[in-house]
Amino acid sequence: MKESNQQILAELIEDGHRLNKLGELEGALDKFEQATKLEPNSEYAWYNLAVVLRKLEKSAESITAYGRAIQCNPHFVLAFCNRGMALMEQGRLDEADLDFVAAIAIKPAYDKAYLGRGNVALLKGQRASAREFYQEALRINPAYELAKRTLIQLDA
Repeated sequence: MKESNQQILAELIEDGHRLNKLGELEGALDKFEQATKLEPNSEYAWYNLAVVLRKLEKSAESITAYGRAIQCNPHFVLAFCNRGMALMEQGRLDEADLDFVAAIAIKPAYDKAYLGRGNVALLKGQRASAREFYQEALRINPAYELAKRTLIQLDA
């Protein structure tokens, strides 16, 4: 990629982040779409596009964009974890769990992936397994409030 394209890509991604933070999701979507067209091998462009698509409740499209980010960088832990969440939202629990497992394989101490696995287990009615995953998330990060609250709700 030419130096000028790298600058343009960085500006598009920066503008997309700014618009996303302001809640201007359609504008952010446009910037990230432009970024993926400019540089189809940019995992960050695809990842950010996926994040905005998910916020816009375009789950199927976000799953595809997360997949493209993963194709660009097969070690992109956040993309695996967020795609797992999007898959879970669609009820595709086995696929979601595979993404959380992949995230853990890349980064064994990734607390959010254990939370994701716990959520999948809970949705499958596997309360004991869910508890173990939530406890592992807390072992990794004792300050992880979402894992604490989820475990408390599970035990209530």
